Amino acid sequence: MIRTTIKVQRRGDLRARLREVERSTQGPQSVKVGLPAGRSPQNVIEYAVYNHFGTAGRTPRRGGWGAPIPARPFITAALYPVQKQLRSELRGIARNVVRGDGNLLQGMNRLGLWGQDLIQTQIRSNMGPPNSPMTVALKGSSRTLIDDGRLLQSITYEVER
Repeated sequence: MIRTTIKVQRRGDLRARLREVERSTQGPQSVKVGLPAGRSPQNVIEYAVYNHFGTAGRTPRRGGWGAPIPARPFITAALYPVQKQLRSELRGIARNVVRGDGNLLQGMNRLGLWGQDLIQTQIRSNMGPPNSPMTVALKGSSRTLIDDGRLLQSITYEVER
């Protein structure tokens, strides 16, 4: 929950200003960052789930079955450390809306782009654990989470209206 305080200064019509603030807070209620349903191919979403949470058993791979995939929680690793900053950004958006310096849609889009960048940076970080020798041989690279770049390119955001 975000709490804001309003200082009333005698400039103009308070009722008109409150109606304006009410109008500017109508609209988007949330922003989803990562792989929003319907915006990414299903096979990319499955790849992301396997890699984020890991698998206990063998997994389907090109040309047969592969070894278990270790968990690489790239979304959690990207967003968990910035929780305080996120709350601060939300307070700033609320403050700007109340002051008339912006609207909720602009703020939510800014948050979405920020979250998208954080997750893509985490994917590029080559986070551990390292790939198995079999995976390195199959894809020709030791980079974790990046094979053909589709996961990285599919990370996006969606502002829900």
